[in-house]
Amino acid sequence: MKIEVNRKLREKYKNKSIINTLLLLSKTSDTLRNSIISELEVPLSTDSQSSSPGDGTDTNSSHTTTTTAISGDKIPEDLDLQLFSLDQKLYNSSDGIDFGHNHHIINNYHKNTEEYDRSLPLIARQIAVNEMNDSEVNILKELYEATVVLRHPSLDTVKEITDFEELKTATTSKFEYEIRNLIKMCKQLNAFHGICEEDKISLLKYRCFEVILLRTITIFDFQSNDFKMFADESTSIVFKIDLIKHTKRGLYSELNEYLRFIGPEWDSDPIILETLMVISLFNPNCPNLIHREVVKFQQQLYMRLLHRYLRHRYRTESDRKYMKLMNTVTFANTLGHKQRGNVTDRGLGSCGQLIAEILDLKA
Repeated sequence: MKIEVNRKLREKYKNKSIINTLLLLSKTSDTLRNSIISELEVPLSTDSQSSSPGDGTDTNSSHTTTTTAISGDKIPEDLDLQLFSLDQKLYNSSDGIDFGHNHHIINNYHKNTEEYDRSLPLIARQIAVNEMNDSEVNILKELYEATVVLRHPSLDTVKEITDFEELKTATTSKFEYEIRNLIKMCKQLNAFHGICEEDKISLLKYRCFEVILLRTITIFDFQSNDFKMFADESTSIVFKIDLIKHTKRGLYSELNEYLRFIGPEWDSDPIILETLMVISLFNPNCPNLIHREVVKFQQQLYMRLLHRYLRHRYRTESDRKYMKLMNTVTFANTLGHKQRGNVTDRGLGSCGQLIAEILDLKA
């Protein structure tokens, strides 16, 4: 029976891109999903015909958080009115929230996943007590829970890398792993479900590098000047930032500048970083989008939410903080462009099948 199910699934998805397959296989286990993808003869392209009108992501998810989402098949005529209404919702609640009690929670980003997850009810309760409206609380909780797949425990076993070639191999493998996790995260966001299939693929294909590089601040130690990167269930990899000096296109100087820029601004606050991630993901200037207005709508939703959150936490400093944090998205765009170029230069043999598809690398 299991062999027959696997055969039918492989047949169903044999003409799909890897990204589309990962999006569609939402009801299968990780083992089965990886088995199907590894055995597929997947074309290294993500043309729009890779998604058929009858296909879609799993809409029967047990995730019940409600956010504002609109269909990618039809842009509503009252889009401006919806944005105005959303703006009123996000700004019309009490200004009396004191996040001081939460500092010991949100500044513990680098601790293990279990402790991080236990902090969610406390943050949600603190927000609710201070009368932040339901729309804001629901969106924050949904995002907080969706990004659990991108957070990794701190491990005692550490392997230090001092060779640049070894670092390239390790980081390429890491990117492939995190892109798959990013796809899992997106499937938990109602805002992502409100976008048509072709645009989902375009956003993941053209924004995944930027989103992952935006998160490098979570693995950088300013005291030791090195990165500590989760490798597998038992090992972390450590390497000095100076090892990246060997990369092309000035990636080292750009990354170093980004880290020094965002370091004092994000305050180890996961809510800030994860909101910036989805703002970067929902980029309406992304190539090959069919419904740019829909993507722009979702981006503006998270931009307003970030501004609202900063108003409550930083009061009079919120506008300055918001402008500086939004500049980090520009940094991410530059970093993503440079990293794409560097991986492309290494060629098809240096990366996995998923990254090859994303970069349109062909044999």
